[in-house]
Parts: sequence; C-alpha cells; structure tokens
Amino acid sequence: MKTSRMKLAADSLEYLHGQIDSLNKVAENHKVTLKLNEVSVQTALIAATTALTTLFLGFLIKDYLIPLIVENRVKRKKGQELFIKSKRNLFSSANSFNHRLKEIFQTRSHYLWQQTPLIGFYDYKYRSTVFRLCTLLGWIRIYRIQEPNIVIKKKAKTSHQIIERIRAIESSLADGQRVEMYVVKAIFQHVSKDTNAVPQVDLENFAVEIDHLVHATCSMKNILRLNQGDNATKDNFIEDLSKLAQPVNIALTELQTVKDKIVDEVSVKLGLIYRDWQDAIGDLMLLKNGEEYQTISYKTFETYWDQANTTLEKKWLKRAEVMFDNLNLTANTKSDSRIEQIPLIYSSIYELQKTLYDIKIGSDPISKANFEKISATIK
Repeated sequence: MKTSRMKLAADSLEYLHGQIDSLNKVAENHKVTLKLNEVSVQTALIAATTALTTLFLGFLIKDYLIPLIVENRVKRKKGQELFIKSKRNLFSSANSFNHRLKEIFQTRSHYLWQQTPLIGFYDYKYRSTVFRLCTLLGWIRIYRIQEPNIVIKKKAKTSHQIIERIRAIESSLADGQRVEMYVVKAIFQHVSKDTNAVPQVDLENFAVEIDHLVHATCSMKNILRLNQGDNATKDNFIEDLSKLAQPVNIALTELQTVKDKIVDEVSVKLGLIYRDWQDAIGDLMLLKNGEEYQTISYKTFETYWDQANTTLEKKWLKRAEVMFDNLNLTANTKSDSRIEQIPLIYSSIYELQKTLYDIKIGSDPISKANFEKISATIK
C-alpha cells in the first residue's frame, strides 16, 4: 500500500511538472508576461490544483476515513458481543440467587438458623446461598466496569434502564433509611398513634435521632443490641427517647407503657450490605484474563470461606453473610429487618431480569415459557 501511494505521488508530481512546462511554453511562444486571466494559464492552474486535491483526498480516505470506519464497525461488533455475554451472565446469576431467595422465604429454610448444625447438605445450602449473592454482586461489578465498552441498540434508553435496575438492587441491599422508618412506624403503632398526623420531615428526623440514640447507648454499654442491656439501661433509653419524641407528640408515659416492645423494635437485626461493601465483594469475586472477565468458581469460593476470619477474603464474605446469618422467618417477632428486606431484594432483581429478557439482542437467556413461570414478587 505504501508503494502504491508513493507511485501516485510521483505520477502527480510528474503531471504537475508537465503543466508547468506547458505554462513556460505559452510564455515563450507569446513573449508576454503570464497573466492569471489568460485561459491557458487558468487551465493549467486548475489542472494542477485538481491533481493536488486528488492526491490529498486519496491520502485522507485511505489512511484515515476507511480505517476509522472499519475500526468503528469492529468496536460496535465487540461491544454487542460484550453485552450479549453480560446479559447472559447477569440474568443467570440473578435467576439463581432469586430462586434461592424464593426458596428461603417460602419454605422458611432452617439451615440458616443458628441452632441448626451445619453439616453435610445443610452446610452446602448455607454456603451456596452466600455464594449466589456474591456471584450476582460479581457480575454487577463486571457490568459496571465494562459498561463504557458495551454497545446496545437504542443504547441511551436501554443502558439507562439496566443501570437503574442495578441501582435498585444495590439500594435494596443497603437501604438503612427504610429500616429507620420501619422502627418509627412500629413505635407509633405501639402507642396507638397515626403517623399520617405528623409531617413527613418530622418523622424522618425522629427516625435518624432514634438510630443515633440506639448506637450511642449500645456503644456506651458495650452491647450489640439494646435488648441485651439491663433494666436500668432500657429505662434510661426510654427517658432519652421521650425527649426526642416531643416534636411528634409522644409522651414519656406512653413509651413507658410499652417499653419492652419498643426496646425490641429498636433492637432490630440488620442485614445491610452497604454500596461500597457490594463493590468490594464484587471485586473479590472477579477473575480477569486479558480483557475477559469471569467470576470465581464455587471451589475457589469454598477455599476463601474456609479461611480464618482475619483474612481479607473471609472478611468480605462475612459482610455478605449478614444477609442470612441466623435468619429465622418463622419467629414470632419483627425484630429482624431482613424479613421485610428479602421481598424487596427479590422484586428489584426480578425487574433486572425482565429488562434483560426484553432486550432482543442475542439469544434469550431463558425460554419464554420458563420466564413466565418466574414470579415478580414473593409473599
């Protein structure tokens, strides 16, 4: 290609020299000074300009435009192939985890209970439950990393929808505000008052102040949850709570009447996995080979799981485990926020599955008949 370009340049220069010679002959024959308004001069200049323009355009098209077009086509093709792979793996990991969530919620799986001996099949079920959550977080992390290179038809709208679904999942795993408001509503219910009679901003402020008070009390008394404290600790807490409750019109005497119930409510067990934790768990699950990403195998996961709690790998797996540790859905109590959280997680994951399924690029990740069997919610 380089030789042909050099030949083209040489030919063009030779042609240009010929035009200059023609001009010289015109000048010699007519014995006059060249003037630009002479037809022969204009013809020669036009021919020379045309030759140079043709040469320049040839270089531009061959060396820039054509390679750029080819590069963009290759990039689009790779971007679509990348999306097809991401779509398949995201859907598969979401489907696997949601299947387990549905099983847990509907069968009240006792292998999550603290008193259940984790041996044999029960041990596998417990570990694989955490593994499925971590794998989903891994593929979500991969999608976020690769998103700039992913190409989808109607990209702006579709990409926005996928990211919104992912954000909803992240929120369902990490939403502490939902728990705070749950506690406020429970307190109002115990004292037989209506939250609708109080401005929303006052309820939200009350929720935050309760959370701070609970953490301060537990930290001062060196306990994990308030219901582990002695009677004096609980009484002092109720008195402090009554001061915070004045703007929402709840009196100390009302709180004292239902003290034990309120203490149980604020001792709610959390299963929150904060967003930065989700990213870190996702990173732990990654395997990168060149430009290719995968998640670790169950075998590698078990190797991490069997490490000491002080290792970096086990540290992040323990933070994922909070979602399931001693989760008892049959208990006659509402002191575990995860009981309410799991249906929210399930629904947000289903919305991601539906969005991915509706994007008709590549083969469907699951047959239509099987997709229609998937429940949008669990109750």
